[in-house]
Amino acid sequence: LEASGSGGPNVGFDNLSSSQTETDATFMVNIPVTFVDYTTDVDLSVSVTGGTAEVGDYTLNTSTLSFTGNGSQNISISINDDVDDEDETVEITIVETTMTGVFITKAIHTLTISDDDVIIPQILITEVADPSDNASKRMVEICNRGAVSVDITGWELDGDYNGNTNRDFTVNVSGTVTLAVGECYVFANNSFPSGDLSSCIGSTLSGSINSNGNESFWLTDGSNDIDFYDGQTLDFEDSRATRNAAITTPSASFTAGQWTVASAGEADITPCIEDVVLPVELTTFTATPNQKSIDLVWSTATEENNAYFDVQHSLDGRNFETIGQVEGSGTTYEVQEYTFIDENPTNGMNYYRLQQVDLNGQFENHKIVAVVLGGDAIDVLIVPTQVSNQFDIVLGEATNKMTQMDIFTIDGKLVRSEFVNAHSKRQTVDVTNFQSGLYIIRMNVNNMIITKRFVKL
Repeated sequence: LEASGSGGPNVGFDNLSSSQTETDATFMVNIPVTFVDYTTDVDLSVSVTGGTAEVGDYTLNTSTLSFTGNGSQNISISINDDVDDEDETVEITIVETTMTGVFITKAIHTLTISDDDVIIPQILITEVADPSDNASKRMVEICNRGAVSVDITGWELDGDYNGNTNRDFTVNVSGTVTLAVGECYVFANNSFPSGDLSSCIGSTLSGSINSNGNESFWLTDGSNDIDFYDGQTLDFEDSRATRNAAITTPSASFTAGQWTVASAGEADITPCIEDVVLPVELTTFTATPNQKSIDLVWSTATEENNAYFDVQHSLDGRNFETIGQVEGSGTTYEVQEYTFIDENPTNGMNYYRLQQVDLNGQFENHKIVAVVLGGDAIDVLIVPTQVSNQFDIVLGEATNKMTQMDIFTIDGKLVRSEFVNAHSKRQTVDVTNFQSGLYIIRMNVNNMIITKRFVKL
């Protein structure tokens, strides 16, 4: 702990920052706070006041610390496995609540969480073509069936000749290419008509693309296999094989049931246009907190043989369970609207997914939406957070009591204390006479301690 320079009692985080690596299971981290030169008892509030991590990515287990002498105590925080692959930060702030004037040497600790997830890009081999009347239109198409753009620069297509299972040739992605959602790239024969590639984000022309239906292809990112097409299993001529629309996850192993083989001529080959009909065209899907429940609303533009929707819930965005079922509209070409209320959501982050089920039992998973229930994310806003003269405190509809607001300097000294009228929902705070710097706002909202920050310019 650094010396305070004040010659009196002081308290603070042992370090300004630390780092942890996320795992597939929740684990607990202890962050030490140390008190030196004790003269009187001191209580501290502990809260998360910033960072890039989402609410569901961590759990702060310690809300207060009480020192009755010199020594160290730990702030406990649990790191949860999340659904993304990004590194994140959590900023933890300590504020004195006993008003003794103790000097806080390090008031904010930044915890960096390194992500361990490897997200497989949802780039799939979607078509292999050998039309009967024009061998020069042989091609292999890859498309982005995921929810985010993917940089495929440096990717390769490996292939064999005549089904011998060896990787006899490699064809590279040309130049710098990023596939947005729904976009496709083609590896085509070097005699492929260039005018037929206008719908493609890019293409590579090569004499090696000369498949007559029994060759295999490996799509790689330059190091790892992403997807695989087994020509020996399907083994066709004068036709084309197309990947079923419901398949959105690539695989290094081959499943014949994901493919449809049909006779094809030159006119049937439409590179980078996925000519598949989805059983349900979902246009909107929203999740909105409503006091202690969450309202789900979605609409469709068209439906074909739609039996019902399974409404699914998850706490981590990966493992879903069905919490309800809503009957579909069969076959219709008119807009349909649906609603479902989750009466038992979890405080914090909730993930929802619609699984649409056909009359024949086949299903398709639609996009995931996330929503936070409870917490300060929906209760209090500070507008703006960089202030010259004044800012507004905006209270959410759930706030129903007079609320005390305390403003502290970054070293924990109380500089303003007043009440906010919850019935007005918005109150202006004048800080014209404050010195420039970072300030912490501490509020008790509906018996929940909430902290916010602003910068006085």
